[in-house]
Amino acid sequence: MIQSVPMYSPKKIVQTIKSITTREILRRVPSVKAQLWGGAFWSSGYFINTVGRNGTEETTRHYVAS
Repeated sequence: MIQSVPMYSPKKIVQTIKSITTREILRRVPSVKAQLWGGAFWSSGYFINTVGRNGTEETTRHYVAS
């Protein structure tokens, strides 16, 4: 669960998180890169739901937990 200000698009937030976590994992555990065989670390998909008018925190937590 991430809280952000409206000036950042959800897509940009996901891209940033994927980029930073991939870079850090590959830096800290270089053997992971060999296991990927040139493939991507993350899948191309992701789930975004807003908490507020169109969704609730409980709904989002249930989805993430599933």
